[in-house]
Amino acid sequence: MKIGFDARWYFNGPVSGKLVVRNLLDRMITNSLHTIVPIFNIKDKNNVYKKFGNINCIFTKIRNPLLSNVFEIPFLKKSNELDIIIFQNFSPFFGSFKKINYIHDIIFEDRPEFFTKKEKLYFSPMKYLSMKADLVITISKNEKDRIIRKGYSKNVAYVYHGIDTSMKNMAKSVKNLPKEYILAVGRINIRKNISTLIRSISLIKNKNMKLVIVGEDSWKKENINIDEKLKSRIVFLKNISNEELGYIYSNARVFCFVSLDEGFGLPIVEAMSFGIPVICSNISVMPEVSGNAGILVDPYSENQIADKIDLLLSDKLFYEQQQKLSIKKASEYSWEKSTEKIIKLCEQL
Repeated sequence: MKIGFDARWYFNGPVSGKLVVRNLLDRMITNSLHTIVPIFNIKDKNNVYKKFGNINCIFTKIRNPLLSNVFEIPFLKKSNELDIIIFQNFSPFFGSFKKINYIHDIIFEDRPEFFTKKEKLYFSPMKYLSMKADLVITISKNEKDRIIRKGYSKNVAYVYHGIDTSMKNMAKSVKNLPKEYILAVGRINIRKNISTLIRSISLIKNKNMKLVIVGEDSWKKENINIDEKLKSRIVFLKNISNEELGYIYSNARVFCFVSLDEGFGLPIVEAMSFGIPVICSNISVMPEVSGNAGILVDPYSENQIADKIDLLLSDKLFYEQQQKLSIKKASEYSWEKSTEKIIKLCEQL
């Protein structure tokens, strides 16, 4: 079987999208018994040959993925020699190949207030195009249910993300980290609910404990106002490499993820893989992903968040128990499992 895979985020794309595409494609090429034909944009041609050598691939000329998927790829001779193509977010109306639409999430349908007008306009064709796909793949059961509920498709499967083990194997030290800190990882977006987490830090009993926030600004950035007395305890880190992130995870005391909605919540499983106790929201996908390892809280309650942080920092036995649960739960997630399931879904079409 010849399987096309939209890999245009491999070199240029959103941080989370790039991570997913890289991990899936690398394993597909290495482990699959089928012929994998990645799709790249022509501007990345030099990077492609530098990374993969003389690989059998398809190059597109149109940079906009929506326009390329709908008006370019179906007309390429090489595309129509494939049995299946896996697209990111936008599958085309037609083509002799079977179409899989890989949708990371459609949070904008339930929570439009978290997105800019430009983002919502960009995502608007996704529903109609998904109806034309032979299969929609998404990243959690919670997201699968949302996609079906919103009428995108009835033929939906979910494949969990894995964990990038290179973070642990190639951890690189980071200067000026606090000696002890609580960690949060994610884009500085109103959906990530960073302001509530910061307010909770002012309520915890250990006044020496700091909060480290790792993440880049996003389109709908959260306006964060920090009390003057608290500013010395809040550390923002940007432009952090995967290797540096591994070091930051490995030295954190507690991980907090109080997002208001997610498709998966990859930082949860990343933190658990380092054996860090995880406090996360009791809504959306967070209970599904964290399982019995997650300490669930109301993300709108800084008091509840602070209470759980205090419990972990004061009860050594409970802390060690949560460490063990984190490691055990994290072992359920791997990119090898993700790749195997996607290939199996292709075989079943």
